[in-house]
Amino acid sequence: MGELCRKDSALTALDEETLWEMMENHRHRIVRCVCPSRLTPYLRQAKVLCQLDEEEVLHSPRLTNSAMRAGHLLDLLKTRGKNGAIAFLESLKFHNPDVYNLVTGLQPDVDFSNFSGLMETSKLTECLAGAIGSLQEELTQEKGQKEVLLRRCQQLQERLGLAETRAEGLHQLEADHSRMKREVSAHFHEVLRLKDEMLSLSLHYSNALQEKELATSRCRSLQEELYLLKQELQRANMVSSCELELQERSLRTASDQESGDEELNRLKEENEKLRSLTFSLVEKDILEQKLDEARGSRQELVERIHSLRERAVAAEKQREQGEGERAAGPGVRAAEGARPGILRKGQCSEGDFPEPGGEGLPPQAGVRADGPGLRAAHTAPPAAGRASGCAQAGSQDQGALSTGEAAAGADARHLPQRRQ
Repeated sequence: MGELCRKDSALTALDEETLWEMMENHRHRIVRCVCPSRLTPYLRQAKVLCQLDEEEVLHSPRLTNSAMRAGHLLDLLKTRGKNGAIAFLESLKFHNPDVYNLVTGLQPDVDFSNFSGLMETSKLTECLAGAIGSLQEELTQEKGQKEVLLRRCQQLQERLGLAETRAEGLHQLEADHSRMKREVSAHFHEVLRLKDEMLSLSLHYSNALQEKELATSRCRSLQEELYLLKQELQRANMVSSCELELQERSLRTASDQESGDEELNRLKEENEKLRSLTFSLVEKDILEQKLDEARGSRQELVERIHSLRERAVAAEKQREQGEGERAAGPGVRAAEGARPGILRKGQCSEGDFPEPGGEGLPPQAGVRADGPGLRAAHTAPPAAGRASGCAQAGSQDQGALSTGEAAAGADARHLPQRRQ
């Protein structure tokens, strides 16, 4: 610093640490306000910086802004010691007087008339030319930065327009999303309502199926009852037809034999009793019997009817045989011996009619319907004193009895069996 003709006595009196402490206390203000390109020519003139240092400070790729370059310049000057601090403060006095006043607390008193004494004219011209070149370079850099910033601003404006367009699209999408959410919620509630309706309909359908099954079972039971009623009606018709046939046969027997009138009346009374009892049993059996029991008893009744018919035919043959023998003149005992299946093995007593029995037709077989029993009570013919008359009346009554047993067997065929 021997070439410098002018130095502030107050600054030179301070030591190095004090000077750098003053600058470090205001480092943030220095790096924000100082432009390194304006200070480097003076610092090179003061011999505290070289050309390489200036090139590193101004054009290093690591230093991307003015604050970083100013900070690096302070770091380089700090390595130069007290001379670097004094030269930096002197440069601040010329280019940044407010910063000089802030750091030192002194008012800068620059005498421009003595400025030329610092250096020679040629060197001053060179320094000024270098300063102008650096200023032009700085201006060019500022213009380039301005163009870069303009292009950057244009790009940002374009991106802002795209972002606004995208934001509008996003707002529209949000509105559509909200609308679709509302629609989905409405559809969801509609689906829940439809599910509830489907559940109620399924319950109604199951109830309807149960009612249908009940109605079907009821219809089936009614059909069975109708079938039973039809069967009972057919049985009643057959019973009535058998009764008519019995009446006709009884009338024919009465016309042939005058002595059998009372017996015929008795048989009619018994037939009336049998018919009333038959109808009472039919009405009672309709309520008690079922179709399967009626079908089970049908075969047995048919077999009994066949057996009764065979016995009736055998009795008719025996009666005809007895009439033939009576016409030939044999006695009553011979006639009784010819009918072992109809009369008992004894003789007919006075005023009594022989009961059917023996090995032929069992007693009450034609008028019993597997129930309490309907006994065909026989009364004696009036004034039967002669043996031949008794035999003749017995044969006639036996034929009528066979006819009545056949009719009663036909009646019993249509009666359901009842267990005692």
